[in-house]
Amino acid sequence: MSNINAASNGVDGSTTKVSRFDPTFTDKVIKATGPKANPRLAQVMPSLLRHLHDFCRENEITVDEYMAAVNMMNEAGRMSDEKRNEGQLVTDILGLESLVDEITYKLADEAGDAPTATAILGPFWRQDAPRRNMGDSIVSGIKDGDHTLMHGKVLDFDTGKPIENAELDIWHTAPNGLYEQQDPDQPDWNLRGRFTTGPDGEYNFYCLRPTSYPIPYDGPAGKLLTLLDRHPMRPAHIHFIVSAPGYKPIVTQVFDRRDKHIEDDSVFAVKDSLVVDFEPKHGDPKAQFDLQYDFKLASFEAAKQRGMRGATETHIKGIVLQAIVISDINSPLHQSFCPSMTCNMAFKSTNLKERVDTIKEHWHPQHILTLNSSHSIKVASIKGDFVWHSHPDTDELFYCVSGGPFRIELCTSATSPQEAETQGPDETVHLRIGDVFCVPKAMQHRPMAEVETGIMLIEKVGTVNTGERERDERTKDVPESAGK
Repeated sequence: MSNINAASNGVDGSTTKVSRFDPTFTDKVIKATGPKANPRLAQVMPSLLRHLHDFCRENEITVDEYMAAVNMMNEAGRMSDEKRNEGQLVTDILGLESLVDEITYKLADEAGDAPTATAILGPFWRQDAPRRNMGDSIVSGIKDGDHTLMHGKVLDFDTGKPIENAELDIWHTAPNGLYEQQDPDQPDWNLRGRFTTGPDGEYNFYCLRPTSYPIPYDGPAGKLLTLLDRHPMRPAHIHFIVSAPGYKPIVTQVFDRRDKHIEDDSVFAVKDSLVVDFEPKHGDPKAQFDLQYDFKLASFEAAKQRGMRGATETHIKGIVLQAIVISDINSPLHQSFCPSMTCNMAFKSTNLKERVDTIKEHWHPQHILTLNSSHSIKVASIKGDFVWHSHPDTDELFYCVSGGPFRIELCTSATSPQEAETQGPDETVHLRIGDVFCVPKAMQHRPMAEVETGIMLIEKVGTVNTGERERDERTKDVPESAGK
């Protein structure tokens, strides 16, 4: 009997069959990652590569099959624009967004009660929906459909007290199953709106009882569903983003219990606690149905104590991606997003790179927008080394816009710039274009760039720094007034 070396093909390390392929190939690919790689990518890529390579080996994927998958991704990219995200739709029908949603927002302790469950954002959210008054209707130009009064409260998950100034961002489809950006016959912003609660935490507005609808199936997502012998239908639902100062925001949906697709959602987003009953309503000429639902939010402090993941006070919506929610972890966050240079804000687009290119002095951030009356969005051009400093009252978010890479040195144990200078960094984060990093409040840090780099900063309005703000003698580029 010949001596054949068996290779581990299974993702769990088990040998499923005698390997006819190079057992060292995957390790070579993993080891090609350089020492300055994005830290998060360096952490997750070995696992991703092993699973992908093992999948191909176990199923003996051919070149034709591989190219079919590549062409599907290319087609999804070509079909995507500001009104349609086909790539996200493909991941939705594979259950990936719902799975990541569960992972991101899961409670570390299995509490008997919990804040309102989350559900996927989906591809049809639009930033800057019109602000409306309580009691307004989000329905425009539609006479058909079951008009509904939806109402309830936004409550503190721990205390049960109402939350003032909570914002509810709402959107759903028309009776024809289309969102307004899909349908040229619907008025702009139809069936969308933002409402802000008062001291009683109550909200109420008129909408339509939603209908089930097929996800767009004229592209790669639809072709994949057909190949898998699956339907494209989603059960009737209404989308929400609910946020409030000091609280962990949620992205969620509520689903009509009587919808026939409640048990087989094509994107696997239904959760029991989000299933609701539309009750007949009498005595209201504006509505045939009534829907009552309370949303429960956890404060940032409560979220941290319970190990909830998904948000800190550095909550930014509509920048770079459809929505960014910065994770709350004890160590600093480092995450990479697609390198889009456009920041959609204030009903117009601001090209971050173009704004950076107008800045003539290094380390002089320019304010471009105030976010929610509390946070300042700035752009800056940096080069050289900055001084050790911290912000006692706010996290500080850095986003690499152009140039780079640049790095941020962190001294997690120091309580002053002098201590940080003496101890030196105990962690260094490298950021390339498209990377975002959040420095926790009060942490001593020092950004630096060997080449001219454009960055975006987000921090609380009126942010001040602790410690001496003298110029770092190692660079002539840093003015004494920088960062004050």
